[in-house]
This record gives sequence, C-alpha cells and structure tokens, in this order.
Amino acid sequence: MKSLKIIGGLFVARGEVTLEEAGCLTTGDSVRFTATGGHRVTAAEPAEIDHLAKLWYDGWQDAHATIMPAELVRLRTLESFEKRLRMGVSETRVTGPIGAPVGLGFLYIRKGRLDAIDRHYGDGSYPSDDIRTRVHTGTANFATVLTLPLALKIHEAIGTPAKAARLRYLRDRWVARARALPNIEVLTPDEPGLAAGITSFRVKNKGSREDNNALVVALRDKHKVLTVRRDGVAKGQCIRVSPALYTTEEEIERLVAALAGETGTG
Repeated sequence: MKSLKIIGGLFVARGEVTLEEAGCLTTGDSVRFTATGGHRVTAAEPAEIDHLAKLWYDGWQDAHATIMPAELVRLRTLESFEKRLRMGVSETRVTGPIGAPVGLGFLYIRKGRLDAIDRHYGDGSYPSDDIRTRVHTGTANFATVLTLPLALKIHEAIGTPAKAARLRYLRDRWVARARALPNIEVLTPDEPGLAAGITSFRVKNKGSREDNNALVVALRDKHKVLTVRRDGVAKGQCIRVSPALYTTEEEIERLVAALAGETGTG
C-alpha cells in the first residue's frame, strides 16, 4: 500500500474558490491536500451519481444484505440507490477526484424529528433547525491513523499520570493569572476532578458570537495563540483554551499577556 503524506488542508468559510485537482469549492466545502494532489469534500456532482450509487450499493450489500429482512434486500437494488441519490445529490458529500469519487457520506433524519437529535457539540454555525448542525462532514485523517501504533508506544512510555500532571500544570499556570485580570471570567472550576487541561473563559459583558470571534481572531493573528469560540453556555458564548503536551511556559505567558492587552488591562 502506498502511503500518502498529508501536507495541508483548506476549509471554505464563505464564498467560492476553484483549485486545480479539487475543482470548485463553495461555502462549507473542504479539501485535504496530499502528496498525490487534493482530495475534496464537496457536494456531489449530478454526473457522479452512477458511480456513487455503485459505491453505496456495494457497501450496503457488504454491510447489511446478510442481516436485513429478505423483502428489504429485494428493494435495495442498484436503481433504488441511484433514485435516492438523485433526490438528495446537493446534500451528499463526496471525497476523491472529480468524476471518480472514492467515498460519499450523508445523514438522513425523518422530517419532523430533527429536534430529537441535539446539535453537534452545540454547533451554532447554522440555525438550530438546519440539519447541518447535527453532523460535521469530512474525511478520515489516515496519516494520523497510520501513526497510532507508535503513538500508543510513546503514550505508554510517558504514562497517563505524567500527561495529566503536565496538562493540569499548564492549565493552572494561565488560569491563575487570568483570574487576576478584572475583565476576564474563567468559567471552569479549579477543583480536582472538575478540570483537566481544557478551560473556557469570557470577557465580561462580551458574550456574543461576534465578540468572541473577534477575540479569537485577535489572539491568533496578533499574538499567534490558537483558541476556539464555543457556544451553548447559558450566559453567553465563550473561548476555550486547550494547551497541548508540547505547549511551553513561554507560550502560556504569551496567552496571558495577550488577554491583558486585548481586554485593556495590560
């Protein structure tokens, strides 16, 4: 098996872009670049339906045909998959070269039952009645999967207690300083067992999506600190900080200085 080296990726947040090998990408589409070219994740093209129907049919036969009632198996013909794809082609996401995709994915929820499934990680990118808030589409990062055996060996060599202690040390280092800033509200408690490495905060009186997005961008572009906005919190949106095992003390100090500067207390 020939391995592929992941060298980057692109997500289209808004608008449209055309890339060689990946083709035209529009809002919500993504592409992962490998050493052999781009592999896009986009809505399916009508011309790809026959190819996709065969992929779907073969996969269904392998996974379900032997365990489903015979009357259902008789209904699941290749033509039935083609028909269903034509009805939902714009909602089907595919990966692989244009004209010859290697995979497809979709999510069906019965009409009127969308509210029975919660939003994926509190997703607020679309209205709550939009099915796109229930699942995030994408492709498996197979390069990461291929490194799992080595990653597990390294994990066992370091040990869970040492990792936990390192993450908690980094977390406590910035949280203690952030709590001293008058405009910062740390939302995660300090008690053992209630926090590990991840902690969220909010700037006082700035709980909107726009406020938090603006601070995430400022931390990233001006201070080279990566954070993420989160919603679903009762009193307003917030920002999550997730130190990694390789995060340095100097980078933690940069975060604290950035928070002080951006909130007018530095």
